[in-house]
Amino acid sequence: MVLGMVFTIVGGWALDKYGPRLILFLMGLFTGLGLVLTGQAGALWQLFLTYSLFLAMGTSIIFVVVMTTVSRWFDRRRGLALGVASCGAGLGPVVTAPLATYLIGEFNWHTAFVIIGLITWLVVVPLSRLSKRDPYEIGALPDGAKVPSEYAGHKRVPTAGLSLSQVFRTRSFWLIILVFLFFAFSFFLVVTHLVPHATDIGFSAVEAATVLSLTGGATIVGRLLLGTVSDKIGRKAAAVTCALLHVGAMVWLLWVRDLWMFYRFALAFGFSWGGM
Repeated sequence: MVLGMVFTIVGGWALDKYGPRLILFLMGLFTGLGLVLTGQAGALWQLFLTYSLFLAMGTSIIFVVVMTTVSRWFDRRRGLALGVASCGAGLGPVVTAPLATYLIGEFNWHTAFVIIGLITWLVVVPLSRLSKRDPYEIGALPDGAKVPSEYAGHKRVPTAGLSLSQVFRTRSFWLIILVFLFFAFSFFLVVTHLVPHATDIGFSAVEAATVLSLTGGATIVGRLLLGTVSDKIGRKAAAVTCALLHVGAMVWLLWVRDLWMFYRFALAFGFSWGGM
């Protein structure tokens, strides 16, 4: 996570300079490499290299790549577009949690890492070559964008915006960082310990993995529904709604002892995270 914070900033700079095609290719390369080598690790220092360093290089910037690239393609219904594009983050736990549990049960964790790493190479690396920076690469405009007549026929339309130094001096920028910091802190704190917590109070590993998968599935609904809603009521109102639901789910978790209670938690918790 710490290295991820560093590589997110570096990767964001590289994304602006080189575009998503090269960045996604390198992400797939390093993620697969990190997973495969982690499966071969036999000492703790090796895990710091293969899992901490390589996976941070490969996965940390995925949110930035998806959000910035998709934003360039849509002006109208941008919230919905971002919700659809980010559904992959919700599908990941739905597919990977039970798959990893199965592979560990059938083989061992070493083999599970290697197999998932190979899958990453086979999927991400080839698909990265299809990515384009923005619609101007294919001679189009962002969906819903209106072009002033004086720019008709131009390949690119000048856009106004703040410089990076100006952005750093705005209160809203730092408030967004602060909100997302606490939101992400609480989310990853819970997700990291959710499966061990469930098994500690008597549930099987498969049942615990199912709860995690359900959380991932709920994020998909949150991304799609809140993405659409935010286009109509605004991002701020949608974000406040997600935050209140998120807090309620965490309080509920304190008293969870039955599987159905875990399922309710997973639905609310995942939905609020996906919407945010």
